Amino acid sequence: MASLPASGVREPTGTTLAAQTLPNEMNDMKIRDDRTISYMAERVVGHGSFGVVFQAKCLETGEAVAIKKVLQDKRYKNRELQTMRILDHPNVVALKHCFFSTTENEQLYLNLVLEYVPETVHRVIKHYNKMNQRMPMIYVKLYGYQIFRALAYIHGSIGVCHRDIKPQNLLVNPHTHQVKLCDFGSAKVLVKGEPNISYICSRYYRAPELIFGATEYTTAIDIWSGGCVLAELLLGQITLVHNYENGCDNQRNKLMGHTTYVALIMAFIDLMGHKTYLLVVFIDLMGHTTYLLVVFIDLMKAYGRLPIQCNFGGVDREVEDQPLFPGESGVDQLVEIIKVLGTPTREEIKCMNPNYTEYKFPQIKAHPWHKIFHKRMPPEAVDLVSRLLQYSPNLRSTALEALIHPFFDELRDPATRLPNGRFLPPLFNFKPHELKGVAVEMLTKLVPEHARKHCAFLGL
Repeated sequence: MASLPASGVREPTGTTLAAQTLPNEMNDMKIRDDRTISYMAERVVGHGSFGVVFQAKCLETGEAVAIKKVLQDKRYKNRELQTMRILDHPNVVALKHCFFSTTENEQLYLNLVLEYVPETVHRVIKHYNKMNQRMPMIYVKLYGYQIFRALAYIHGSIGVCHRDIKPQNLLVNPHTHQVKLCDFGSAKVLVKGEPNISYICSRYYRAPELIFGATEYTTAIDIWSGGCVLAELLLGQITLVHNYENGCDNQRNKLMGHTTYVALIMAFIDLMGHKTYLLVVFIDLMGHTTYLLVVFIDLMKAYGRLPIQCNFGGVDREVEDQPLFPGESGVDQLVEIIKVLGTPTREEIKCMNPNYTEYKFPQIKAHPWHKIFHKRMPPEAVDLVSRLLQYSPNLRSTALEALIHPFFDELRDPATRLPNGRFLPPLFNFKPHELKGVAVEMLTKLVPEHARKHCAFLGL
């Protein structure tokens, strides 16, 4: 099979990056074109440790695209490309093309040419925060539904865990309000019994089992992240802390007094083994915890084994961010979660990471969800969030279960419209592989009667 043709990106300066044909490993790309395609990069729309994302224009067609440029290690295949080439869903950003380019110092870059979607859920949230307004509930439902439909697809049909669900990775078309999941740089097919890194996912949206250092986690970590995003949409400009913190100052002080201790226990055990527990407790009682923690963190850095982010100095988040669990470090993230869900039970800890079942945490009572949200919040919304944000991964709703939750019933009403009177984006254009193996009882809830003519394969 012939390889894809060389393509190039022309930067705003007018210089053209050298392009190469794709290696043999990528000759089976589903996106094929017999022409040479050139792109003019117009502006940077995203950047990070992964590389940079440009908004660009195809010079041959004038089509707007997004180009994600990442440094490629020649020794390895690119997992993100391998994932993107098999994705095909209305709520997942589409891969249009890809090519390699080299710099003057012979560094190799992979360029993923993606469909361009101008907005993100993150920027939409910021817009309403700035306007001091709550997001219309219909948008909350639309965004939430499409997030979980994307997760149902990648979890069930493809077997992929995204591992970085957050508002910044959820693209939004501002006219149709269609949502598309993007950035599969951390995505991976999880194989039962095979370990995975626990230091994954952006902190505010990191599932508790990851904070506990679990390495054999499941796609339920995406469900937790999706639940955090949904709660953030529901809370609007009023953060969870401002909503209820006045009523639990004592709990916060009790927890914060244990933050260093919890960090020390969790990390020290991870490095040295479980038999050091009594030694650590003894040193803590003698009053030398702080000194030991400093020495210990240096030791952990030397060994490269720090299981949780122990950033105890300063806040490193944007002021305008309004996450549900606004932890200032990996450990403080756990504190924020405990403030809401209460101290996990021994059984819950076992479900997250059985290595920590013998260790005691300060006993904090759960804060009722209905007190976290404002009084006029639909009870269905509160119920859904409570089902998504469970300590035990196996007790969290699946993405499909979230889709059929009563909170989204309004979207199944054919009379529902956007605030401007326009129709909703397509929500029920399911394909056979999306619903393979789904029970008939769930299918009847998932696909409303008015949409079943488009899903004749279901036989409903």
